[in-house]
Amino acid sequence: MHESHGHSAPRRPRSEPMITLDGLQLIWITTILFVPAIFGLMFLPYPWRTIIGFGSLALTILYSLRELRRTPKAPTV
Repeated sequence: MHESHGHSAPRRPRSEPMITLDGLQLIWITTILFVPAIFGLMFLPYPWRTIIGFGSLALTILYSLRELRRTPKAPTV
């Protein structure tokens, strides 16, 4: 494995941890928001459940594609 610094360069210890638990807040927020929405969708009548279900699926796919397109590309060597 190639390292960006030379073998003679001293290594400095990291001041911040490599793994943080900041993402756990996001999991709780999505659970609180999406679980009632999913159960509410389950009890809608058939036509509304289909329309809203496919609409939310389409919006999720379009948003994901938009975010993937905005992600910066890695430089080629």
